[in-house]
Amino acid sequence: MKQTVLVLSLISAVLLVRSEAATLDFLAEFPGDTYLGTPNFSLVNAQITASGGDVFIFDADTGNNPPGPLGGFCGVTEMQGADCSTDIEIRFAQRIGNLTFTTNQFDDGDVLRAQIFDGAQLLSEQVIAANQLVDFSAFSGIDRLVLIGSETTGDGLGLAYGRFQFAVVPIPAAGPLLLLPLALISVVGRLRRLN
Repeated sequence: MKQTVLVLSLISAVLLVRSEAATLDFLAEFPGDTYLGTPNFSLVNAQITASGGDVFIFDADTGNNPPGPLGGFCGVTEMQGADCSTDIEIRFAQRIGNLTFTTNQFDDGDVLRAQIFDGAQLLSEQVIAANQLVDFSAFSGIDRLVLIGSETTGDGLGLAYGRFQFAVVPIPAAGPLLLLPLALISVVGRLRRLN
């Protein structure tokens, strides 16, 4: 009986660790190369806010380093000047892990900060530059990404972002699986006492 309970516990743990690959698909919601005229917009799995500006959605092949097949975006302060130097906050619909994305557009000299959070706790911060892969894949439990574009150094035009990839770990949906081994232990104990 102990072996059965142990095997069921291991199966439950494996099911809990399973994650689903996900992306932010900008072009599924908006046509490419579009000025939204609003600082907030929603995708299926995230809410994005540009502080002190509006949002521009990039098509898949825009710029020197295109944002990729799902498009990209930036927070603009001046539409006519193509200034993408606003602060951005991305709130994910569920906690995520294995986050990567690219920075695109403008000068190689632009540098700013990216921060990931679990609630109010800062998990990590990176200095990021134009045209690079930003890798937070070592972290899980991320519910928010903050891109601090207002501190952009270099030519000051800021960065655009694309190719967001991450894993969603559906822990709340798997919660009942945690109770299964405990229930089995309880049932086995009662059966033993009855015998």
